[in-house]
Amino acid sequence: MCGRYLLSYDLNKILEELAKQWNSINTDALINYTPSYNISPSQTVYGLNLDNQNIKIKSYKWGVPYSNFNMVNTKSENIIEKKRNIISNFKPCLILTNGFYEWRKEGSKKIPFLFSFNDFSIFYFLGIYTNIKNEEYCSILTTKPSKLIKDIHNRMPVIKAKKNKKEWLFQNLKSFYNLDLFEPFSDNFFNKYQVSTYVNSTSNNSPECIKPYRDNQLNFFN
Repeated sequence: MCGRYLLSYDLNKILEELAKQWNSINTDALINYTPSYNISPSQTVYGLNLDNQNIKIKSYKWGVPYSNFNMVNTKSENIIEKKRNIISNFKPCLILTNGFYEWRKEGSKKIPFLFSFNDFSIFYFLGIYTNIKNEEYCSILTTKPSKLIKDIHNRMPVIKAKKNKKEWLFQNLKSFYNLDLFEPFSDNFFNKYQVSTYVNSTSNNSPECIKPYRDNQLNFFN
């Protein structure tokens, strides 16, 4: 699952990184961008999609609204195995991020962990998007967890880094059958650490969200 993530780069840094990774890209949609350490469903998020064979940055509302639920995540298997009639109304996109949170349940508590590259560099979630009443909505694809994540949660977002990111954007979802694209991302590149429950509240959005957790009770005796 992916219910919260971050995109904490300032605008100039994002533009610089995108210029390195893509030969030509329209970034006009970033005009209203602000960094966030705690992105949650229903908020505006930023990603890439094809527009007349050109790659451009787009803004989306995260979570596709239906009458009785909000499709924040989509199981990647469903693109092939189920709901073909629903998925055919979507197109592929890549969601910009530099880290995501998952929570481990411990009794009544939810303990947050942050997953990112060691240098907090940008990577991408595979997503799908659709247009509803002139508004574009996206959903993040999930897959089975890697070893690093499975003791925290039984799903994880489908992740692509710089070298293999482009292939997804050119897929036709009406005839898509390549499950290899949805394999869990390698743990060799990821860092995991516990953060404070400060991030549990969607109203909290500051660098405090990504600070490693410190047990004040233990510190008292040190």
